[in-house]
Amino acid sequence: FFSSGPRFGWLLFPSRAMPLRQYDLESLTWDGLHTKNKENVYCYCGKQYEFQAVMLHCQVCRNWFHKNCVQLPSLRNLDLLPGTANYTFTCADCVQPPLNQELFERTDGGWKLVALSAVMWLYQQAVRRGVVDDGSPAFFDFKTDIVPLVTDHWEALWGYNRQRQGRWFSSVASVLHKSTDTFVCDDEQKRTSANSYGPADTDAQHLTPLLHLPHAPSIKRKPDDSQGSKKSKKSAAEESTLDPSHAGFVHPFNKDGFYYTLAERDPFIAEGWRTRRADGSVTLSGHDRAPQLKLSDDNLIVTGDKGYCSVRAAHGVRYGRWYFEATVLSATSPVDSCEPHVRLGWGLRAGNIQGPCGFDEFSYSWRDVNGHRFHASKGAPYGEGYCEGDVIGLYIELPRPERDLLPVRTSEKLIKFKGTVFYEGKEDADKTKLKPAPGSRIVGYKNGVCQGVMFENINDGTYFPEVSVYMGARVAVNFGPDFAFPPKDVDCRPMSDVYHWTNATLCLHDMIFNLETKDDRERYAQQVREEQERAQARAAAAAAA
Repeated sequence: FFSSGPRFGWLLFPSRAMPLRQYDLESLTWDGLHTKNKENVYCYCGKQYEFQAVMLHCQVCRNWFHKNCVQLPSLRNLDLLPGTANYTFTCADCVQPPLNQELFERTDGGWKLVALSAVMWLYQQAVRRGVVDDGSPAFFDFKTDIVPLVTDHWEALWGYNRQRQGRWFSSVASVLHKSTDTFVCDDEQKRTSANSYGPADTDAQHLTPLLHLPHAPSIKRKPDDSQGSKKSKKSAAEESTLDPSHAGFVHPFNKDGFYYTLAERDPFIAEGWRTRRADGSVTLSGHDRAPQLKLSDDNLIVTGDKGYCSVRAAHGVRYGRWYFEATVLSATSPVDSCEPHVRLGWGLRAGNIQGPCGFDEFSYSWRDVNGHRFHASKGAPYGEGYCEGDVIGLYIELPRPERDLLPVRTSEKLIKFKGTVFYEGKEDADKTKLKPAPGSRIVGYKNGVCQGVMFENINDGTYFPEVSVYMGARVAVNFGPDFAFPPKDVDCRPMSDVYHWTNATLCLHDMIFNLETKDDRERYAQQVREEQERAQARAAAAAAA
């Protein structure tokens, strides 16, 4: 069936033999955005990405598929341009029983996505004709190139026969002028409709629906005493580019108690959202860190050339026995009178990252100097000190809570930041609510030698590996599964295993969230439909006049 209305509709067809991929998707080496792999293997057929053809990006497995390999008959007749991103697509391998057909839906991506698709198509044509080398910048005239293309391919770009208003091209000019993160101009000092524009990111494989989510609900916090003012909200959204290869994607830093988790459309729930799934690796977090810290490309080495500040891992643990290692690397302080220093430990997300681990009641650490331990800024003798070249192992044991799953999504909201949708939540930083977890403990190891119990009966909560560096210190972390000195006196799991638990937990969290926010989602969908109807009525009235 095809649902009523010009904007949305599922294309479903009778059951038939579907061509499933004959290779292991997990064996491929994907980039950070999961848009390309080194083997250049995609689709059911296992062939390479075709830049001059229409490619569809599955929102579940995030693999690319050739339009000609997709088995939806009506999809083959649809007018699509290479570079189109205003759609959602689920491949045959990712649909859930009882469905066994691919799913395809055109969405309204707004003027920015229409302009981006048009400019990217012009760029690909220029590459095909040999006018410009692939990857090199190119610019296209607004009046003679971009506007005529949008005019000629209006319905293909929008996905439906949208009513054309009198000065629609001014909307295109506006997004080209304002969207400096998406479009580059031949004269950045002017950026007017008289200029020429090109894509800031020339890689067509970065133009995916998941990175340009259409019509995401933009929910803003109301300022109050518990959540801060509107001004503090702005500061919480400082930009942190996770993958420099995509100029348009930015992730807000976790700050002032607020944390942000990347969201994506849920292919199985109408108007639903879910957490972007972990990519299978555990690293230091690119956004749950002090902004002045520098991370390596693989997010496994941290360097800090200023005062003490911290970075936490991207994944935490709620219960069980877990272990990771950290190696102190060579370092040179930028200040002659100061020596580099390190603290390593475990911390809750409510802890202050603009200070060392162990600074407040939400973290526990082991310091390199004299081997002292710290919690709530109180130090005490513990084990041996450590220095450059030492491998420090940190083991944590947390008792199983009465409820394995905590509905964390109930306190979170969907927000739109820089064109991308995130879950926004706030940690409860009230230290009076902290309660000890009986039987919990933290144990430290230096080059495989156990230093004894560092802390026991620590505060209950979800703990993240945490690294603090000072004045040029460098630390490399190893979350497993292969360790230099695996502990022999305890049975534990490497932190690298935690992403399996994280994905399963987030799946249940998302189901709870979508059930509890069903009325909000339906109300938002109704607002979108009413807004569209009013726009069509205004356009009809203007045409009649």
